[in-house]
Amino acid sequence: MATARSVYISAAANRADVADCRAPDGLLAFGSAHLVALCESNSPTAHGIHKTLAGHEGNLTALRFSKTPSSNPTPSRHLVTGDSLGQVRLWKQHSKTQQWSTRAVLSGHVKSISAVATVALGDGSNGDHFLVFTASSDASIRVWRIRTDAEPELVQKIDTKGKIPLSLETSFLPASSSQSQGVFPPSSRLLLTNPVCFFPGVALAVGSTDKRLAIYASPTASSIKVGHPNQFLLITARAHISPFQFTKSLSLEGHSDWIRCLSFITPIPADAPSSSTSTSLNYDIASSEVLLASGSQDNYIRLWRFSPAPVRTDSMTGLTSGLEALDALDQSTSSAEGELRLKSHQFIVGDPSSPSCESFACASEAVLLGHDAWVTGLRWSPLVDPKDGLRLLSASADRSMILWTPTPVVATSVPDEDTSQSSTLKGASSSSIWTSSRRFGEFSSATNLGFFGALWGFNARTVLANGWGGSWHAWRRKEAEEGEAESWDPIVATTGHFGEVRCAEWEPEGEYLMSAGHDMATRLHGPWRRKGPHGAQIETWHELARPQIHGYPLSSIAFLDRLSFVSGADEKIVRVFSAPGNLVKSLNQLSQIEFVQDGEDRPMAANVPPLGLSNRAIGKSDAEEEQIPKEAEGGLYTTAFSNASLTVPDHPPYEEHLLGSTLWPEIEKLYGHGYELLSIAARRSEGRSSSSQLIATSCKATVEQHAVVRLFEPKLGKMVGPKDGLKGHSLSITKVVFGGEGGKWLLSVSRDRSWRVFKRTEDEDLYRPHKAGVKAHARIIWDACFSPDAETFFTASRDKSVKVWSTSTWHEIETIKFEEAATAVACTRNGGKDVLAVGLENGEIRVFVKPIERVEGWKEVVVLGPEIAHVQTVTSLSFCPKKMEDALTVRLASGSEDRSVRIIDVSIWT
Repeated sequence: MATARSVYISAAANRADVADCRAPDGLLAFGSAHLVALCESNSPTAHGIHKTLAGHEGNLTALRFSKTPSSNPTPSRHLVTGDSLGQVRLWKQHSKTQQWSTRAVLSGHVKSISAVATVALGDGSNGDHFLVFTASSDASIRVWRIRTDAEPELVQKIDTKGKIPLSLETSFLPASSSQSQGVFPPSSRLLLTNPVCFFPGVALAVGSTDKRLAIYASPTASSIKVGHPNQFLLITARAHISPFQFTKSLSLEGHSDWIRCLSFITPIPADAPSSSTSTSLNYDIASSEVLLASGSQDNYIRLWRFSPAPVRTDSMTGLTSGLEALDALDQSTSSAEGELRLKSHQFIVGDPSSPSCESFACASEAVLLGHDAWVTGLRWSPLVDPKDGLRLLSASADRSMILWTPTPVVATSVPDEDTSQSSTLKGASSSSIWTSSRRFGEFSSATNLGFFGALWGFNARTVLANGWGGSWHAWRRKEAEEGEAESWDPIVATTGHFGEVRCAEWEPEGEYLMSAGHDMATRLHGPWRRKGPHGAQIETWHELARPQIHGYPLSSIAFLDRLSFVSGADEKIVRVFSAPGNLVKSLNQLSQIEFVQDGEDRPMAANVPPLGLSNRAIGKSDAEEEQIPKEAEGGLYTTAFSNASLTVPDHPPYEEHLLGSTLWPEIEKLYGHGYELLSIAARRSEGRSSSSQLIATSCKATVEQHAVVRLFEPKLGKMVGPKDGLKGHSLSITKVVFGGEGGKWLLSVSRDRSWRVFKRTEDEDLYRPHKAGVKAHARIIWDACFSPDAETFFTASRDKSVKVWSTSTWHEIETIKFEEAATAVACTRNGGKDVLAVGLENGEIRVFVKPIERVEGWKEVVVLGPEIAHVQTVTSLSFCPKKMEDALTVRLASGSEDRSVRIIDVSIWT
């Protein structure tokens, strides 16, 4: 039986804070279109995405790992994801197999999910038990209870009164003395001898399109075993309140715009050893107090401190409602001129008239001023090493991340104007001021509008953020010697298309792959070959260049030779590119690829002039003038390179380098079509004269006048052949492809359901109509290809079939039927067999084989489903022409509307 193995997955993150990283092992999860992508952020081999989880039918909009109790150091094995259609999925990783599966689907929201959060209940010794919070654009929050071997239970629906919740964050409320002893009021005690598991109260912070930060709280509860190990009876410290019911307890003012991100931390847990004092954190905070950070579109970050407070019964006299009591308990202290104003809030959890109610205080701790645009992500650093102290990481639309740390001060005062410092509020408990200790970001002007998220990687030694263009930016902290300042170095991170992938093609010898998509870019994917830590050879695939960054969605590419290609987009112009000298050197150094050309006579690099769309070639002297330093003033850690960096790095380029420093010079523009281009094919010289290179193109068409194939000779830079093009079709030609030795045949398929074959003429080296298959399919024909010997060709259609045609009789040989529309097809020969791959509209890839000596009898050997292939329409398939070490293994590249490019090794033994 055939098997398949994923070699490489290239995918971009969605344009939102849709990512999370679990600190114990550094596993990064992020949303990529409909998929959940999993990546090892701490992998020594920089492998990138190793798996994707399929199940959602809408773009992912929210994602979080479930929180684990502080006493449980093992990684969370639950992941909560939400999508644009309102569906929430709960995933579980199985401890033995490490495989992920959908544990539950939470439905009920009618609009896009905007945020999710979780809180763990218990230490996990009695099975999984936690709460899941889901927020939606339908202006509601739902609270779900998840238990082992039980269906998810919807315990509450919170109406946010027309305000859309944008962010959720949870924490246990600060423990009071009665909680730490497990004491309950007499009215709620049960005369049972069963063991009791104590659940402290939970705080839910909600940032929304309201400028106020809402705090919801649930009462303290306990779980008493009454029979079966997984059977519990819940009671609360307030007998009249249902467990896990949240009431709005506080509304905090301060921000002047929408609140987009939140993050809670308990610096010193209540169960921490006595040695864990506030001095180890270099911050004045009491045991079990809680800090909340909030980030807003007003560019500010605010810190809030939560702590237990005595119940103020005197101020509640005569009040008839809890909200009135809250208003009466608001305190404000005026400061001297020039100092900020502190406002402390006290709130009650439970019935204010009951002696068992609990009281807490919330005070503004600090205002952090440093970003110049929206704050889009916040994360407190995991407290892995006490000597690191408190650290807060923020990301912003100003294309930077800031690492905030507290610095002790002798007296609390307002610092001089400095956009990288904060204001510590007069009267706050802390005697520290928050400052920007490190900045991470970009210099390039093509920065794609900033960062999303702000994540800590493995053991808080790595920081990550995803950019507007979907690529990841990551830095790793270097271990500093005693007395030295710590430093951070950029590291290789995941990149990918953030639009539909329309084409994926191997270079003629199969050493690297080129892809093009609706994100207006072509990307070169190649291997990074080097020795590992123990001397073993390592090969991982990465994006090594971005030859074309265009102003139109790209539709098709084709290689003219190993170092030049032609592309077509939603414009009328065909563009030809040639690799710069730096790219040749880079491929030689990183991928150990040898080229006949040494690169010395090539331009060093290329750039795009202002207001231009063409990549301009620049030589070494031009590049030296334009080069900029890697590190600028102000200590901003960046991965930026100049638009024409002359150095060849010993690692794959970072995103900032890819944005401008890996362009290929554009050497020719070819004109002739009247509408947007659809397909391009190239006939390579293959030992013939250079003038034998030929380009065939097609464009969108609704009339016969434009439904033609046009031929171009790139060396001459002009159209050749019939002035009106090769006619025969009546609607858009969706695919053109050359086949046979020396490009003997030129095949075209069309929306008009027919195919046409043109034959090369020996005298003029051009093409003339030869055969036609009228109404060959019942629906549009999406793709076509020739067999390696050109004895047959294949057509894939929306009518859910692939047909095999003979080039000797021009009749149909065989029809392969499917349950879904066939959208892509590719054929190769290996190990004495012909191998056919068919991509379907649902994202599956079917692989068939047959003996070479037979012309029919294709046998399906493997189905590549969503666990290894795609979840949306497969748009392109291409077999690698380079033979594998295993004669029975073929390497297949694919592109899809799910925005991913994949390389899969398929073993074809049967």
